[in-house]
Amino acid sequence: PVLPPQCNDELRRLADTLRVLRLSGWYYGNLDWQGARNLLKEARVGEFVIRDSGDRNFIFSLSVQTERGPTSVRLHYEQGYFRLDCDRPLARYMPRFRCVIELVLHYMR
Repeated sequence: PVLPPQCNDELRRLADTLRVLRLSGWYYGNLDWQGARNLLKEARVGEFVIRDSGDRNFIFSLSVQTERGPTSVRLHYEQGYFRLDCDRPLARYMPRFRCVIELVLHYMR
C-alpha cells in the first residue's frame, strides 16, 4: 500500500529522531521506568536518559535525577513536534521542538 505523503514525512522524521538519539549517548531504548530509576538513583542532579515510553500513547520518556530523586516525564509527539507531556489546558503554552535533542538542549539551559 502507498502511504500519503504526510505519513512518509512523519515516518522519516521519527526515523531521523531515533537515529540521532542512538548517536547521542542519552538513549537507553527499552529501559523501563524502574530501570531508569535504578540507573539514576546515584546520579547527580540533572543527569538524564531518554528511553522508550512504557505508555503506548507516547514514543519516548525522559527520566531525570532531581533533588527529590529520579522522575520521568513522557514526551508528547503531535504533528511533527515534541514537547513535555502536561495537562491539556497547559499544552498550548509548552515549547515544541522538531526533535528530541532540541527539546533536551532547551531544558538543559
